[in-house]
Amino acid sequence: MPLARIKHGIAYARQPVRIARWGVAVAVLLGVAVGAVVVHQVDGARADVPHPVTGTVTAVDEDGTALGFRADDEPHGGTTGYALGPVDWIDSAGTTHLAGTHPSCLAPLSHGQHVELWLLDVRDANAGPRQVITRVRCLSD
Repeated sequence: MPLARIKHGIAYARQPVRIARWGVAVAVLLGVAVGAVVVHQVDGARADVPHPVTGTVTAVDEDGTALGFRADDEPHGGTTGYALGPVDWIDSAGTTHLAGTHPSCLAPLSHGQHVELWLLDVRDANAGPRQVITRVRCLSD
């Protein structure tokens, strides 16, 4: 055993540590692959299922086909714009209405209503990720 040095009267032996460069590369690639799979599973699980977001309508356009929305859990009070197509909706009394009628709480040129939007994360090849309203629940009229 070759001696590396003597410190405070104690001889320390140097033990060579051999790590092949390819072993490190394989470990890094394996870590990246596992991380990518986990991220895809977490992101992919949510991307296919609408999720509810409660908040306040900041504005509905004159046609009732677009609205501004501020989520209750938005820390900075930012407003997000959404297109509103024909969707099922639930009025404030709890009655479900099928697509084709317009949500009563989203009258054109109105604002201030408390609603729950069911949003679906969509990956659009041209525009990138976005959210689409799949259902509206009126919490106030």
